[in-house]
Amino acid sequence: MPVKDWAGEPLIIFDGDRYFFDEDDPRDYLIHSDIELAHVRLCICEPNYPREIDAGDLFCDDLPEEDEINYDQLLAAFDLMNEK
Repeated sequence: MPVKDWAGEPLIIFDGDRYFFDEDDPRDYLIHSDIELAHVRLCICEPNYPREIDAGDLFCDDLPEEDEINYDQLLAAFDLMNEK
């Protein structure tokens, strides 16, 4: 993994499930556990973002025919949500 400067992002112990969201959390964890600092490899977490929703694919079997609803408004609403 590349080494980079930490800018306050959440951290995780490599191959673990312990997350740290505050700069004091790793210190407190080491104080209260039997783990030595030399054995801890902290990694900066990469954020997960939701994928965009394609209304046509998602609701193709649920929506009525295009002429029965204002389909353009529905697509515009999904575009706005994906933008956010």
